Amino acid sequence: MDSIDHVVLQAIIAVRQSLPNPSLWAGAAANSCANSMEALARELEIMLHRLNSWAS
Repeated sequence: MDSIDHVVLQAIIAVRQSLPNPSLWAGAAANSCANSMEALARELEIMLHRLNSWAS
């Protein structure tokens, strides 16, 4: 389970680091992209918590 935790945490970090830089890209498209990526990160966190609860 530790390897799955590690991979999911890496995915969460990668998604969050890929958020658009507001000084380089702004507007509705950037906001929509950022919101979608944050939602994906939250879903991955929820999945990680579920996986950890099954392992307990």
